[in-house]
Amino acid sequence: MHTLIAYVCRDAGVDLAAARERVEARYAPRWAVPPRSESAGAPSCGLALWEAAESPSRWPAWSQAPGRAVASLYAPLGVERVVGAIPLPDAPLALAEALRSDPAAMLRIAPPFVLAHLHAEADALTLHTDALGVGRLFEVTTPWGRVWSNRPVAALRFAGLPATADPHGWAQSAVADEFFGETTPYAGVRAVDAASTIHWDGRAGRLSVSAVDIVASWSGAGATAAHRAELAHDAAQSLRAVAASVSRLYDVRPVVDLSGGRDSRLVAASFVAAGADVTLHSHDAVPGDLDGARTLVGLLADPPEHRVRHLPTGGRVETPPFAALERARAWHDVAEGLRPCTFLGHRPPATLDERTDVAVGGVGGEIAHGFFYPGGLDALLALPEDTRLRRFAAAVVTRQAPVPGATNAARAELVAHVLAVLRGIAARGHTGASVLDVYYLRERLRRWGTTAERLGTVSPLLSPAFIQAALAMTPQDRQANTLHRDIIRSLVPAWADVPFFPAESSAAPVTPAAGAPTPAAPPRVIRVADASDADRVEHLLADSASWGAAFDVPHVHDLWRASRAGETTARQERVLRSALWRGSFADHLAGVEGGSAPHRPARPLPASRAEISAAATAQADAARAATTSPSLVARLARTPAWRAVRDTPAGHVVRDAYRLARR
Repeated sequence: MHTLIAYVCRDAGVDLAAARERVEARYAPRWAVPPRSESAGAPSCGLALWEAAESPSRWPAWSQAPGRAVASLYAPLGVERVVGAIPLPDAPLALAEALRSDPAAMLRIAPPFVLAHLHAEADALTLHTDALGVGRLFEVTTPWGRVWSNRPVAALRFAGLPATADPHGWAQSAVADEFFGETTPYAGVRAVDAASTIHWDGRAGRLSVSAVDIVASWSGAGATAAHRAELAHDAAQSLRAVAASVSRLYDVRPVVDLSGGRDSRLVAASFVAAGADVTLHSHDAVPGDLDGARTLVGLLADPPEHRVRHLPTGGRVETPPFAALERARAWHDVAEGLRPCTFLGHRPPATLDERTDVAVGGVGGEIAHGFFYPGGLDALLALPEDTRLRRFAAAVVTRQAPVPGATNAARAELVAHVLAVLRGIAARGHTGASVLDVYYLRERLRRWGTTAERLGTVSPLLSPAFIQAALAMTPQDRQANTLHRDIIRSLVPAWADVPFFPAESSAAPVTPAAGAPTPAAPPRVIRVADASDADRVEHLLADSASWGAAFDVPHVHDLWRASRAGETTARQERVLRSALWRGSFADHLAGVEGGSAPHRPARPLPASRAEISAAATAQADAARAATTSPSLVARLARTPAWRAVRDTPAGHVVRDAYRLARR
């Protein structure tokens, strides 16, 4: 994935060449092949881009003309709807002009996308983010100006500022394993909002920020059936255009996932209808799912290549032992704290340019089928608005944090943030359950998804036309999959009436494909205590200085003991991963600053709450026994409770109490 730097510098004494060198030094070891680098400057602003030497994209990431330069992140799918099918070498500058004239034109491009335009003659810089903010852009304010980048550490390195943890952001992560609003893992780094235009006018010395009010523009309140049908038609045309754009903007054949489900079918139908050259990909991880995919392919008169991946264990693969601290640190070095801790079980990419294929998936389709609705929705919708929004906020946080782990204060603060966002959405015309749909788009999807981490991850259902059509649907239509079926019917009619799996297939076939027997046992809980470096993990957890600020530390210690004993649930293990994720981020920060990971001496966990309670009981018993029965003291000294705490601080308290009682 490329690295972008854009900057405004009001101080002529700043060494901008040294700033670029700091960025290059940070990322040089992370490229398998040295990247192409470009830069352009004006008196008070400039751009720099490091582009992967090999890219599947035909879209020019860097385009330059006399006095002007345009840097792009990702390929702008659907760009033809803005500038037409003009030659690609001319398209970036034409798109920059179109967005300058009408920033809302970004709503016709499928995320992720970020564009930066330098007009050197006018000493001006303009940056645009996509309609959902999925394309990442971060901002750092310095004593001499501003820096923007798609990588938080790159922005800090260019600015010459230290990398430190943002306690507010990590408190959010302790609760829900992600960051909210403008927060990031790093202090002083903020996430730029969706559909934003940032413009620097160097001649006037003025920085302006504007944004399309996408929340208001998405409101489907009062939409008639005819209007919803029109929006569905527009969404179908947009998806077909995006599919055609993928074929035009990438020089490798896309691989499109196809299952029996809703979202993958809709995406695949877009490519089939566009006549795109694709490979369909299915697997048999879920019994019955592959049957649906094969049925769909069999209904096509001229089907594309269909590859099937057989998983011999039915998708339940044993995870080999791994070093948890090392892997967590590696993820932070690559993803810069932006990946959730659930990725601890996955191997991080070794380099920034590891993959060059084009993978097409159904991310975003969930917005059209009530994915984010809590149970008992009808009863919630009957409540007064503010009560309903409060219940929604509590349900959102409970969904993301179903078991204890963070402090009550951190959890309450996150609930308050969610409630404020929900109220803002409701104030812009969204009512009922659509408030949750918009919340998911505004807060969850853009920060939680990994679509923006590498070039070649394509998510057509993030198209703003599809999003708008989905939000115009009633909750009942969403839960009935009406939009998916209507669009599929217009694209590939033969697929429209095949039941979706598993949503509409209660009696779906469950016979696994040959060679893929269904396992009898449920998947094993992958525990942090099973890591090959479990002792080092325990040393980190024993000293909570690097991770404990927003966690219920004694509870985390109890969970660790349970993990060691093989007694934790998958949800409880998420809490342990989150604590480990935060602690290992300290090692990452040390590396960013050129140091080594902090030394963590071996030390036992502090006494548990149960042990402290047992010690208090033993203390009282010892005090009484000291004056009555030396033999009773001897018997107490041989009990398991005393042996568990005798060498702990609680045990020392008991010893002192016994000595005092003997005097």
